[in-house]
Amino acid sequence: MDTRLKKWKDMTRKEKVVGAIVLYLNAMFTFKIINGIGKEKSASQNETRQTRAEATPTPTPREREPEAKVKFNEAAFQITNNEDVKWTDCRLSLNSKYTFSTNDIPPLEPIVIPFNEFTKGDGTRFNPYSTKAQNLSISCEANGQHLFGYYEIK
Repeated sequence: MDTRLKKWKDMTRKEKVVGAIVLYLNAMFTFKIINGIGKEKSASQNETRQTRAEATPTPTPREREPEAKVKFNEAAFQITNNEDVKWTDCRLSLNSKYTFSTNDIPPLEPIVIPFNEFTKGDGTRFNPYSTKAQNLSISCEANGQHLFGYYEIK
């Protein structure tokens, strides 16, 4: 007899109910990640507001702000490069402590980056249940220019 079936049969009603609730919540969370990103702004999905950080210097001729659309929900960012060229050597920073790096962000194509992909230098992953996402910065290269954008989360 399969040991998993035996364990299920030996479980109390309370353990079965808790297990069912956990499975349901996991399924709903996964469904929300898959279907919640890419839709227009709703009550559960917000947009960021691009601002200039006070400590950020004025862009030099070789530096400019990226043309980007940044959305987020409880689990991930959706970033769209609204330019005609791909961005390369990208480093994203969440709350100025957690980073995510990627070789490129393609033009005109949204990408989804789950919050748990952002890590500190010691490998600690960002936990959206214990820490609020407050800001995101994007630093990339495109056509010989450095791109830098700072976004505050409403």
